Amino acid sequence: MTTRLNEIKNWLSSLEPKINLDSLQYLQSDASSRNYLRCDSDLTSLIVMDTKPGEEMTRFSQVAKLLAAHKLTVPKIIASDLERGLLLLSDLGSRTYLQVLKQADPATVDRLYLEAITSIVKMQSIPSANEHYTLPIMDATYISNRLEIFKTWYLQRHLNLEIDHKTNSMLAKLQILFATAFEEYPLLFTHVDYHSRNLMLVASGNPGILDFQDAMLGPATYDLVSLFQDAYITYPRPMVESWLETYKDIAITAGVLQPLPTSALLRNFALVGLQRHIKNLGIFARLHYRDQKSNYLNDMPMLINYITDTCSRYEDLSWLLDFMKVWWVWNNPTEVNCA
Repeated sequence: MTTRLNEIKNWLSSLEPKINLDSLQYLQSDASSRNYLRCDSDLTSLIVMDTKPGEEMTRFSQVAKLLAAHKLTVPKIIASDLERGLLLLSDLGSRTYLQVLKQADPATVDRLYLEAITSIVKMQSIPSANEHYTLPIMDATYISNRLEIFKTWYLQRHLNLEIDHKTNSMLAKLQILFATAFEEYPLLFTHVDYHSRNLMLVASGNPGILDFQDAMLGPATYDLVSLFQDAYITYPRPMVESWLETYKDIAITAGVLQPLPTSALLRNFALVGLQRHIKNLGIFARLHYRDQKSNYLNDMPMLINYITDTCSRYEDLSWLLDFMKVWWVWNNPTEVNCA
């Protein structure tokens, strides 16, 4: 038995409700450095979050309280030891949206996305200034940092691309393009990773929301991109446009979005989506080369397809499509460099 597992058991044994220590079971890890364990108590199933003490744990606790206060379904914090990096949480179950959506009929798909859209609007209704937590902002520095990750880990490390004047000019144009898109509308509460693996099917109050500790103030369309241009499941464009129209109606009624043409919303969705997908190419490459989490390489082709589809729709993005034609392996996106 590892020292850390002993430490977790010792901590759990001091808590109420009483935990069946023999029931502890590690769950599949995600892109982070956190570990999760499921266990049984006298009353119900619970989750242990095992992470490094410090800022991330504090963020999780603060954002969890903020979301719960606004009637969103998130894990309840049963107990915590911030010095040890341990949280005991209520269990939202084991059925992710991704698992359910893959086998769902069209009516169920529509219902689940409507519930997810409604929760986005609830999150966006949270005031940007509140007593519980100050949200960081998706500003020009944030965009620049993510482009640097993309350049270092995807272009240089993954594609073995020499960063010449032409490439730097392309990155500079992306910086301006993304900064302009992010500033187009007021910044709202943004989950940041609001996709089908982080949404849970629960008995009531769908969706159950996980992995929210990196929440920021960002564009209204950011979580919509996470949801509708998911790296793990995709839907036809007409369905996505219909869901975006539904979001627009709900958001305007709730007062988080001013009336605007659908074409303007689609354009912002497209540009914010480019930023997210390009950012994730860099992060997925870094997960592979730095963290030995190579399964994310399998999700790169979906991101590349989203990027090329967006560039094909807007003539003023032809320069980015031209760059991809020269340098990126997208003619056969299933061939991913796993070296």
